[in-house]
Amino acid sequence: MVARVVAGMASTLINPVEDRKRLARRLAGSGRGFAEQYGFRVTNNPASLFQVLCLAVLLARRGDFRRAVDGARGLRDAGWDSAARLARSLHGDRSRVLRDSGQRGNVDALADVLGDLARTVVDRYRGDLRRLRAAAHHDPATSVPSWPTCPAWIPRSSTCSCGRRRHCGGR
Repeated sequence: MVARVVAGMASTLINPVEDRKRLARRLAGSGRGFAEQYGFRVTNNPASLFQVLCLAVLLARRGDFRRAVDGARGLRDAGWDSAARLARSLHGDRSRVLRDSGQRGNVDALADVLGDLARTVVDRYRGDLRRLRAAAHHDPATSVPSWPTCPAWIPRSSTCSCGRRRHCGGR
């Protein structure tokens, strides 16, 4: 930063490059998002993006966020680190891993939701969530293609993908 005295008043001339660098450092903060702080790599590959999606689904439930993080880690540690692997898993195995990782409530329904989500990603996008962005023509303003049925993890106050308010009960 360059400082000048003009007519007895101190004023500063801000170098635009330095200003941009400072802004970038502030926006980046520590450079790590929530998922990365808890051990989920956020990289541009199908497995990493699917793990973050599973974490988001678990975080959407009520309760302590640490249980959601532990549940997502449990799925990853069980070898279900991609949509294809989770889609091939058995319902009972998913339920067991979720219970062992501290999930509470209707764990069987949660295991169903995660299995259905994985199968949908595999069937519609060949296991790669980046294809979902391509289906939206890389335009964030474009509505993303709707899921075939209302996912059960949509909050009750939300409107489901078919446009009606939770009319199909999440299935």
